[in-house]
Amino acid sequence: MSISWALVIVFIVSYLVGSINFSKILSWHGWHKNIEKQGSGNPGTMNMLRTYGFKAAIATLALEAIKSGLTAWLCAFILKGYNTPEVTYNMTVFFFSGFALVMGSCFPLLGTIKGGKGVATAFGVFMFSELWYVALALFVVGIILIAVTEYGFLSSMAFIIGVSIATTIYVFVLNISYAWLITLLVWLICILIVVKHRKNFYRLFTHQENKANFKASFMKMFKKKEQITEAPEDKNYENNSKEQTSSKQQNLNNEENANDKK
Repeated sequence: MSISWALVIVFIVSYLVGSINFSKILSWHGWHKNIEKQGSGNPGTMNMLRTYGFKAAIATLALEAIKSGLTAWLCAFILKGYNTPEVTYNMTVFFFSGFALVMGSCFPLLGTIKGGKGVATAFGVFMFSELWYVALALFVVGIILIAVTEYGFLSSMAFIIGVSIATTIYVFVLNISYAWLITLLVWLICILIVVKHRKNFYRLFTHQENKANFKASFMKMFKKKEQITEAPEDKNYENNSKEQTSSKQQNLNNEENANDKK
């Protein structure tokens, strides 16, 4: 099989895997609701955060990242040294698969045509790449941004633009084979995600952008734990109160009986 056919298979497989949307799966199986009819209507991590809370968002991000990163890595590993010097594992096949994954996430054929915005999928791709440490650092920056501004898409933009610049510098400084093609694929991913967020930019400039409720969702998770730990104490208090009341009532009854006998 020629390398051209191998790359066609990589694209198709990656696109179909990218079409699997875990926000839809988690929303339906966890709450029996369609995430596309909740909150902003976008089947993605941010809408899961606004609608169901911090844990649901983390689960969505983790599953999307593992799905995409592992798929891209496996494609690159299988084609590593594939009977031709034309494609090096390399990062070329890896980001070719990554681009197809993001395409599948944004424009899926599985289910409804409405997809997510590709950020969680791209996060997974870069976290499994050779620049995982840059992706992790930018993820932390994104968390700080969303905590301060409450605008999720700003952290997404900081992440995807940051890793795209870092990857471009990396492949050209190290003179990696097909650096121009890797750069093209990375920036296609970036442009695709930015375009998918065009409405967010409009809403931000018109002061209509939805807040992520990041801090509220985060604190709510810990408040629930406090309520759970406090509940037994409250029950004990109620039981003690009931016992004291019944004891007083018994004493009154005894006194009344003694008076009747007199």
